[in-house]
Amino acid sequence: MKKLFLLFFIFLEVRSEQFVYPLFEVEPDSIMLTYQKSLDDVELWLCRKDSGVATKELSSMFTPSQVQMLPDGSGFSFIDRGRIRIKPFARRAPRVVDILDPISMVLSMKWIDEESFVFVGKCFNRYGVFLCNLRKNGVVETMVLALSDKEHYLYPSIVNGQLFCVAQGDLDVYHIVQIPWEPKSFEEFEPKEFEPLLLATFSDPTCFLSMKSDSEGFFAQYSHGVHDEYLIFRYFSISIVKGGCEIQELFDFRLPLPFLIGSSEQRIYDSIYPFLPRFNKFDETIVFVDFDPEIKLSSLYKYCLKSRSTVKISHTKGLFAPLPSEDKALYAGRMYKSGDCEVIQELKKRGLADSVMIED
Repeated sequence: MKKLFLLFFIFLEVRSEQFVYPLFEVEPDSIMLTYQKSLDDVELWLCRKDSGVATKELSSMFTPSQVQMLPDGSGFSFIDRGRIRIKPFARRAPRVVDILDPISMVLSMKWIDEESFVFVGKCFNRYGVFLCNLRKNGVVETMVLALSDKEHYLYPSIVNGQLFCVAQGDLDVYHIVQIPWEPKSFEEFEPKEFEPLLLATFSDPTCFLSMKSDSEGFFAQYSHGVHDEYLIFRYFSISIVKGGCEIQELFDFRLPLPFLIGSSEQRIYDSIYPFLPRFNKFDETIVFVDFDPEIKLSSLYKYCLKSRSTVKISHTKGLFAPLPSEDKALYAGRMYKSGDCEVIQELKKRGLADSVMIED
């Protein structure tokens, strides 16, 4: 029987509500963390698993969101106030990737290989999906993958040369679509002739599509109605079969409202992304958190895809979906207040496996 470990990263100086959560593993023995001191003061730290010692990886002059490991593991990328930046571990400062007109307001991006990535940007009052090629001579080439004068294209997922995304129309109708991989220049692309393959249609807001293969994936839907303390999401699987697709609801989960749309003192800069369920490729499960308004805590759950069952792992003070690791541990983040100092000191006594020491 596999043993499950839950590790909390703890910063020793706490003055107000602050947040720390894991982003991804950096082989072979480190994890990249986000440390949010305030809404406009967000830092990135690289933490060693064995000692718990963390080092700062990015200047405080940047406000990073949607941080991703580069495909070759040599560094990371992030979005800083709508601009894409790339930071190699071996360099002190990141470089910017300038996306030129007519594209503006970059929302998200995903790497394909060391020289190219897809991103969502606004173009002619519509959000579309674009391909960016980074040439060795410094030239940035941008091409169109999905753009329409009738719909927004969001949450792209690329597997085996296939592009999947969510299409949102003006009448709050949502589609999951499959798009042929045919990058075109702005001169060649004609929005009126663009016709993706329709896989599924929904009336509820559909978001965060993530395909783990060209036939299987997951997505979330937001349930209408706002409660005083939380938002409700439902999580689904999608299986593409001949003649269509099969949709199955897996579980629902609640997220604490103040951290998504609350005051500047409470809101997470990276918005909903740290809360999203994570697929654990090591045991074919999905790990997620569910906020319980009665006890004011998040419960950690594991959904098993093989047995189609949900297991509660623990009640925690953690707020964020944990990061599954090859070492069979779950690395989780949490919020800290000034009143947590005694708790932090107590956890520190348990050894470095339960804490993180900050070295600037």
